[in-house]
Amino acid sequence: VWRNTFPRPPIVPGQTEAVRRESEIARCLSQAATVDYFELRFVRGMCNLLGAVVHAERTGGSGETALASAQLACGLGMMRRRAACNRLMARAEEVAVALGDPSIHSHVCSLDALWHLGLCEWAEVDRRLDQAQTLALRSADHDHVDVLRGDDLEEVVAMPANNRILVL
Repeated sequence: VWRNTFPRPPIVPGQTEAVRRESEIARCLSQAATVDYFELRFVRGMCNLLGAVVHAERTGGSGETALASAQLACGLGMMRRRAACNRLMARAEEVAVALGDPSIHSHVCSLDALWHLGLCEWAEVDRRLDQAQTLALRSADHDHVDVLRGDDLEEVVAMPANNRILVL
């Protein structure tokens, strides 16, 4: 409790082992939060998301920082805590843009769309999913979610096997 309440100072550049450790802890806590969500342990899940953000922030502006912040923002958005959600999502987007990785930015947009989906804000869901798809197609590996709607389903046959597909 003490460590999470009063986090250690940021890691000094060059401490690669410490950065790897904090990144791994952030990834593990993010994954644990996802499991907690689906097992209906919401309070524990939010605690894990908060821990993921704390550990990710210690790595500086990394992919873990962007994704952990977006996940926590998504959870707060579903709880209708818009001010906190907007601040964290802005942080996630800022880090994703600074990294210049369209795959991470696409993931952030997908998470932003997710909480809007839970509140039936369809225009924002469409806007963010379109942005996520555009960014995913720009990424080097194309290994993110491609969003297909209605008549686009014929294109699934022509897609590489490693793509994950979300059909709306």
